[in-house]
Amino acid sequence: PIINEKEVSKLDSINNSMKEKIKQNNFKAILKLNIEFHRKMIEMSKNEKLINVLEAMEDRVSIISKQHVIQYANAALEKDFGPATGRKCYEYFRDRKTACPECKDKDVWAGKTVHNEWYSPKNKKTYEFTDTPLTNPDGTISMLNILHDITERKRTEEALRESEQRYRTLVENQGEGIGITDAQENFIFANPAAHTIFGVPSGSLIGRNLREFFDDEGFAFILEQTEIRRTGKKSTYEVEFSRADGDKRNLLVTATPRFDNDGQFTGTFGIFRDITERKQAEEALK
Repeated sequence: PIINEKEVSKLDSINNSMKEKIKQNNFKAILKLNIEFHRKMIEMSKNEKLINVLEAMEDRVSIISKQHVIQYANAALEKDFGPATGRKCYEYFRDRKTACPECKDKDVWAGKTVHNEWYSPKNKKTYEFTDTPLTNPDGTISMLNILHDITERKRTEEALRESEQRYRTLVENQGEGIGITDAQENFIFANPAAHTIFGVPSGSLIGRNLREFFDDEGFAFILEQTEIRRTGKKSTYEVEFSRADGDKRNLLVTATPRFDNDGQFTGTFGIFRDITERKQAEEALK
């Protein structure tokens, strides 16, 4: 049938929505819109306007028969992998002579939609792909394959993992104590050095309140410092505390406030070290 302007308008609207979601890196929405777009597309005949919309797609799109023959490929796909129409998908994408053993085409022929990630050694890119059944005008079934390039996202994720590992290694091996308390003075993070300073077993500071380690005067001082944190100011101060075994020690603390995205105070990030021996030396010199 001839495509009327209303149908073309719907395709244009979906395509514009996809462009906005791409800018927002909303990959789930992109996939959903892609599927919606192509399901709408196959209900129409392939006239010039439809092909123009399809060719404008940034995602790589192909239509594959049950015999693994690529029946259609858009410009974005052929830019990444070269001319496609008429070639076997396993040869085109993976340089294989036979069908890929991990292929989920049987699920697609059974009416299911398959999502996964795939790394291509041919162009060293990573794609998030969707395979979904496509009913042709003659009633036969083909597979609609949509590849979304997520190479940069994967690189960013890997860089973040490496950064987090370096940060974790630094914090875990830091000689000074590092701790984070919430707005009620409960520990929500503490590195190994912090546990050593407070004289408690590894991991046991989490959930404990600072009140346990200070007398009334010392804890009142801590609360005063927290009020300063609530104003957005950081400071460095000395305070006496009691280890778990009752031994009184002196801390030098540098405290920095923490706020959420709404500007609400959520707690304190502190770096501290035991300066008891230094204080004793100072007293001896007086």
